[in-house]
Amino acid sequence: MLFVRPKICELALRVFGRSVHPELFEFCASRRMEREQYVLTAHITTAGHVLSFRHGNTQLTEVCAGIHQELPQQQCLLSQHIQHNHHRDCSVGPDVRWQSTFQYEPVEPLLFQAIEEHVAPLQHCEGLIHRFQSSGRMAIGAVSYVSIQSFRRHALVRVFHTFPDAGTVIKSQTRFSLASA
Repeated sequence: MLFVRPKICELALRVFGRSVHPELFEFCASRRMEREQYVLTAHITTAGHVLSFRHGNTQLTEVCAGIHQELPQQQCLLSQHIQHNHHRDCSVGPDVRWQSTFQYEPVEPLLFQAIEEHVAPLQHCEGLIHRFQSSGRMAIGAVSYVSIQSFRRHALVRVFHTFPDAGTVIKSQTRFSLASA
């Protein structure tokens, strides 16, 4: 299993209007939330994360993974490198909408220790957290954190990935929502 975070230049965001086989990923942490109207599953993977939202027969999956990660081509709604800030949204069927904002932020090397200290207490909350081993270049390894807020007709997922070797943090906020009845 890969324990060191891949290089940030090798990451891409992909969104699918379908499920993506879990065998394609190595999961570090997972959480599943069931509501009356939907099921949301969040995973921290060795390369990034996988978020899956299901409402009835409609499935939407967000994947942050390496650009060379073998993933299906069918029903791929979005595919782009994660090397700049962006906001995207799309709908799957008449009922499910996905909106996401990614922020790519350079961070001073000294701030990674402060980030580590800030994230450490979050391990005991309802979010997911995974600490990667150091690559050896810096004393501190990468950290991934996922926070989920689940509501009756929508879910808000905030993801935070650090890349100490690149001096970068990626923050994303994804909203899965159901059309108003």
